[in-house]
Amino acid sequence: MKSIHWIALAIVATTTHTYAIETMDELIVQSTRIETPLSLMSSSVEIITEEQLKQSGVPFVSEALEQLSGIQVTRDGGAGQSTSIYLRGAKPQHTLVLIDGVRMNGQLDLNGYDLANLEVNNIEKIEVLKGPQSALYGSDAMAGVINIITKSERGPIKGSITTEIGSYESRRTVATAGGGTDVFYFSLAASIFDQKGFSASKNNTDRDGLLNKTFSANIGGKIKTGTEWKAVVRHLQANAEYDQFSPTDAYEKEQLNSRVHFSQQALNDQLTFNASISYLALERFQASTQFDSETLSSDVNILAQHALANGLFGIDTSEDTYKVTGSEQIEGDLNNVGIYSILNIHPITPLNLTLSGRRDNHSRFGNKTTSQVAANYQLLDNSTILRGAYGTGFKAPNSYHLSYNNQLQPEESWGWEVGIDQPLLDTLMLNITYFKKEYANFIDWRDVNQDTDYGSSAGPGDTYYLNDKDDTYANYADANTKGMEVTINIYPADSIQVDLGYTRLNNSSSDSSFTRKRPKHKVNASLNYQANEKWNFSTYAAYLSRRQDTTLLKAYTIVNVSARYAASEKLEFFGRVENATDTNYEVVSNYNTPGLSFYGGMRVQF
Repeated sequence: MKSIHWIALAIVATTTHTYAIETMDELIVQSTRIETPLSLMSSSVEIITEEQLKQSGVPFVSEALEQLSGIQVTRDGGAGQSTSIYLRGAKPQHTLVLIDGVRMNGQLDLNGYDLANLEVNNIEKIEVLKGPQSALYGSDAMAGVINIITKSERGPIKGSITTEIGSYESRRTVATAGGGTDVFYFSLAASIFDQKGFSASKNNTDRDGLLNKTFSANIGGKIKTGTEWKAVVRHLQANAEYDQFSPTDAYEKEQLNSRVHFSQQALNDQLTFNASISYLALERFQASTQFDSETLSSDVNILAQHALANGLFGIDTSEDTYKVTGSEQIEGDLNNVGIYSILNIHPITPLNLTLSGRRDNHSRFGNKTTSQVAANYQLLDNSTILRGAYGTGFKAPNSYHLSYNNQLQPEESWGWEVGIDQPLLDTLMLNITYFKKEYANFIDWRDVNQDTDYGSSAGPGDTYYLNDKDDTYANYADANTKGMEVTINIYPADSIQVDLGYTRLNNSSSDSSFTRKRPKHKVNASLNYQANEKWNFSTYAAYLSRRQDTTLLKAYTIVNVSARYAASEKLEFFGRVENATDTNYEVVSNYNTPGLSFYGGMRVQF
């Protein structure tokens, strides 16, 4: 009860604002491959806009995501430490992360894409599409898709410089520039984040810092009427210290992702041809081991649009090469070809049906077919929306798993969700979703003969283990998860928005990694208020119930506060307080979390 009081106090005390309330019809979802108004969505989706990112003041995408219902974020310490996303209780590797259409999940990621170093700079919006989405994207999308879309600026050329300092000797500088017309536009951003930090591990006092450098570009335009092109690139270089094995552990990471996309419209825009090619490269040096991977992908599809139906048919390919150099030598390649189709049908005005299917051919395990059926039905002059979806998913074993056991089969899932979106009194939107999902063939390290003494060393495969020679990665566990998500958006005035969320989650499995770190209850709340043309305030609060890790982690409440002051059209000052109540809590057993922290800075536009 004390935690709930803190949330209530935070909401009453401070607030933030949304400059314009975007309705469900105004927000367009791109993650479904066929652009769809939010009001016609059948699967659950949450959207974080550029304005909301500014309001929160958070520097990293993971910090924005953890403010959503149905998501738990874990971080092994402070900024730059290993960061994992648990979407609706699934494992981190079951969520696909896209940046401008580039698949970020790599062959050397045992725990999904690590969001530790992904900053919010130059991001237009983030879409979180929940539920099995393998019918759209194939492997890695068992739990859902996080789609990050960068800015494509239009209008007069302008730029900005942002600088911020704060706790733990933190410094952040961001420079942006962008503008143009439909014929040619560009958006550029470069940033440096430097923090001395604090000890990630509780067993020492050595400070674990981060130096993060990011550059991103989004350029494009029209060649002629109906022909468009776009090119995006993001380069990341990070150096961080961490405490996995010793206080002096460190890693270096360099990542490059890029994509070129062309589209051509025909037959009065009823047909659109799309073609793209993507490249992802990752180099990481960690624990005396060098990790290198490259992925080259392509996607070609055709979209047909009609008043009663929209259809998309496409083929995508991926070629992965990887190499691990250290105490163990691993290298090889994998490739996949996927054929997919999506059909949106509007047989009657209030009903929207979506049928999706996909067949993947993988170079190691062969063919896999996934599907999804979803419906959206609008009642009472479209004021009440009933929605539901059922889908199947799979996760292909990655190269590291296969290096131990080349007979591994894909992990599989199937699940459903039903929900209702109900506006009330023109000032409140209520969303309720129930979901259930089952999993099979989980891949994890297994003590095959139950004879290994793992107490004598730190990780699987170490030569100091007793009787570990027969242990390997294997398909062995089934699991299920079910739960409920409730969100309430309240607009008591044009300058005020209140967002409330509640998530209830039940996970069950013989695989302990599927039940750890997930709170059964999560409550999140924010209050947004624009006091006048100059002042803007925000508060976010969250309560997470106790949960099991290697130890039992106690429940906690966290409160963040931020403010912005527009001194002029060109100059803005901002500040934020994180963990305003100085709560002592753990997200991961035996790892520290930030205490009461202060940050402030200014943004100059030109």
